[in-house]
Amino acid sequence: MHCGIVVRSGFAARILKGNLHPMRNVRMEVTYDGSQFFGWQRQDGFETVQQALEEGLVSLLGQSYCVQGAGRTDTGVHALAQVAHCHLDTPLDDDRLR
Repeated sequence: MHCGIVVRSGFAARILKGNLHPMRNVRMEVTYDGSQFFGWQRQDGFETVQQALEEGLVSLLGQSYCVQGAGRTDTGVHALAQVAHCHLDTPLDDDRLR
């Protein structure tokens, strides 16, 4: 799988366990070869772009997040700058998320 991600974030805040933690709305520009994907949206039994991004976040951050795409693609479709976002509450800065 060939993927590239550009990350830009906005900041908000949320209260977790009595402490104030930064919650960022992270914008991602995703580039990928879609020949191995069955489109954007998560589907049971099929590898999708959304699933790959969400599993990557679990691997990197140790918890699951929901990635929302600005649009959906069909099976086999490639992307050069598809936009997606998710809300993250991690201390990692944008450069570390790339």
